[in-house]
Amino acid sequence: MSHHLGQMPKRTLERRDPQVLRNHLLNAKIYGTTPDPEFVKLVKKHGVLEPLLITTENVIISGHKRRQAAIMAGLRSVPVIVAHGLTDALDIAEMLIVCNEQRPKSIEQRAREYQHLKEIAEKRAKALQAAAGGHKSNKKSGSEIALVSVPDTSASGQSQQGVTSTKSRSKAARQAGLGRETAAKAAEVITAIDAAEKAGDTATAKDLRETLEQNVTEAHRKIKKKRVRAATAAKKTAKPATRHMIFKPLNSAIGKAGREVDKVGELTGDEEWQALVNKLLGTALEVSLAWKGKKPWKTSVATKAELLRKEVKEWNK
Repeated sequence: MSHHLGQMPKRTLERRDPQVLRNHLLNAKIYGTTPDPEFVKLVKKHGVLEPLLITTENVIISGHKRRQAAIMAGLRSVPVIVAHGLTDALDIAEMLIVCNEQRPKSIEQRAREYQHLKEIAEKRAKALQAAAGGHKSNKKSGSEIALVSVPDTSASGQSQQGVTSTKSRSKAARQAGLGRETAAKAAEVITAIDAAEKAGDTATAKDLRETLEQNVTEAHRKIKKKRVRAATAAKKTAKPATRHMIFKPLNSAIGKAGREVDKVGELTGDEEWQALVNKLLGTALEVSLAWKGKKPWKTSVATKAELLRKEVKEWNK
């Protein structure tokens, strides 16, 4: 059952062993879970003063660092507030982010909040569309619900999806405390940081992370420049490879045919020899012009001969 944040489920105050409590993976992705040494000392001296918020499945919604500090301090129990009936994965994820609303956050953390809040809103919208269209199939596993839907491909359906997506982005940006454009740019930078770290490029990841905190637009400009450089490098790499595959066999064939023409030229008259030369030029140029998307059959033999000389220069570059 989905409660959303305006419909809070029943809650009870209890005590639980911190060892049995489970961190929510989303918290580690956005905020991290390692408490500082001073906080651990305070917990060891005074205990956990503020209860953790958890689900009935012992999944932490709020209090990941308190739980970790309690374990490090050797506490056997901590106060918890159990949110009964809260089982929807999207509600739990959104509540986790909202519970961190007042904490000091970096731009990176806000951007990651935006990414996940947008994803939550889009998944909810798809679920509603599927339910409205009668194309819904729920597959429950633990506290998560997987939704499979048939998309509306009509013009009005696609238009509505576009409006929904825009609203989702705007709402997610507001919740994360960012402007919509800033949030979108920061999210792209975060994606680039994650990709760099996955590729082992820690220097790029560090540079983007530091720039992001100083200026979102500048960080976004950096990833755009990197994309352009990568695309240019790929184009330069691909073009010689493509020409090599196409023109090397062609040049070989032309060379072989040319030697045959020379032999014929030594044994025959000028007209027959010229006819063979024209045929050779025509064949080679038709392939070349076809490569460039032109109309080879509209080109005269004389023009073919002139253009072929230019083509040969290009091939040999």
